[in-house]
Amino acid sequence: MLRVDTRIVLFWLAVAAVGLAPGCGRTQDVCLVEGRVTQGGRGVPGIAVMFIPVAQGAQPAARSTGITDENGRYALASDDGRAGVAAGTYRVCLIDTRALSRPAVALPAAVIKHLGPPKLDPSKTQATSSRVALAYNDPERTPIPPVEAKPGPQVFDFDVPVLPKPAPGK
Repeated sequence: MLRVDTRIVLFWLAVAAVGLAPGCGRTQDVCLVEGRVTQGGRGVPGIAVMFIPVAQGAQPAARSTGITDENGRYALASDDGRAGVAAGTYRVCLIDTRALSRPAVALPAAVIKHLGPPKLDPSKTQATSSRVALAYNDPERTPIPPVEAKPGPQVFDFDVPVLPKPAPGK
């Protein structure tokens, strides 16, 4: 006859109850974020859209990233591969992945998995080849105001100004 230790059963019931309690599991506060990055009304492919949490409390949320497709559309996923982003306030950075000739920023695993590691090319610099201003790369300087991600699906579209063409020979 199989004997069951009631302490073990109670322990696992408590673990299950905590995991299913409202607000305790990630599924209760997931924000499925998608949107489009445009420039002059046209979608911009190959832009890494990074939601970087604004520190709130002892346990800040994880960063989430999406890469725009050929129409400029993106959907966020966390660094561990889960769709969406945790509810909270975020700074938004936009990084032109096509201009990454050197590792100017630390890219999340999702970006590297999608694009492969940045290729080093000393003949290019991000400052002259990026389609978005370098301020968008920095969470402290990005011109995009902080956004509030709330549970459920949300759309965040970003229109970035067209950069002037660099002078010939530069």
